[in-house]
Amino acid sequence: MSAKETPKPDACPDCRFSPVAEIIYGEVRVSDALALRMKDGDAVLGGCFVIEDAPTWRCTACGKEGRASP
Repeated sequence: MSAKETPKPDACPDCRFSPVAEIIYGEVRVSDALALRMKDGDAVLGGCFVIEDAPTWRCTACGKEGRASP
């Protein structure tokens, strides 16, 4: 799955699952609010390393990733 420059969709363009999750990078302290977003499928952790061209969203059903345009 490669990161492609696209806006964050409301639903996955491949499997139509909704919502797609924002990928959060870096050393993240998981607050109650973030834990709830993760439980709801609105956010996932992407790892400690922040890479410039890394994907910014991921479908939690099929794993498709993309990069939201700035």
